[in-house]
Amino acid sequence: MDKYSKLRPPKQTPDSEICKCSDTPPIVLQSSLSYNPISCADCNLEVDVNSLDFNNMLIEKIADWRDFHFCFFKLWLDSGEFEIWAKEQLSNPESSVNKRALIIREEIGITRECFYWWFIDNLSAGYNSLVKCPNCSNDLIRRKNKFNTDTKICEDCNIIVAD
Repeated sequence: MDKYSKLRPPKQTPDSEICKCSDTPPIVLQSSLSYNPISCADCNLEVDVNSLDFNNMLIEKIADWRDFHFCFFKLWLDSGEFEIWAKEQLSNPESSVNKRALIIREEIGITRECFYWWFIDNLSAGYNSLVKCPNCSNDLIRRKNKFNTDTKICEDCNIIVAD
């Protein structure tokens, strides 16, 4: 075991975890435990960033947002004294982490249809599946895809949530 592995750049994503969808489905901006925050809306695997035609400024914004969002996500995962605060930030449409994501999602959407994966703590006590968009309160609709993944979207905000 390399004791310095956590200080090294992440290893390349295995080919088995890269999207192979040939019909160019929408993509999703989402924070995950992966270095790449762009995934396929159908198979939920990473999208090879080389297949995207983003300019340098957009790439920089995506990378900055990924790091920013991960700070909140890590505080929530830690389940320590900042868990509730971090959850509020990740859930609040007015938080800077979500405002930034929606702006970036819109910029990505110029090149390719894109959704933003909205954080939901679906393991918390009393959780109920969302029926309204957490951003605009419009009705969420079920999104069909070839893998029958249970998701809902807001067509106005291009937000996607787990069902």
